[in-house]
Amino acid sequence: MWKLGEAAFAEVDTFAWVQRWQISRQWYVHNYRDRRFNALIACRLCTATGRGNAGKPCGECDGTGRVNLLEPPVRRPEQSSGGRP
Repeated sequence: MWKLGEAAFAEVDTFAWVQRWQISRQWYVHNYRDRRFNALIACRLCTATGRGNAGKPCGECDGTGRVNLLEPPVRRPEQSSGGRP
């Protein structure tokens, strides 16, 4: 039975392995998880609601409610850099 399960999932397992996904296996069930999801955290500015002042989308997370730790913060034009204009 194990060989039958391995043959059925061989192509998907290979793709997941190349993408560096986490693979957990039983003979009839294979689960895949992209490890980059570990880099997502709740936005502290909007407390993961995705909404900022006056109901507008949060400027920190762009309305998603989460921040990716692998991506550098983006300076937006409406934010002052503290320097000369």
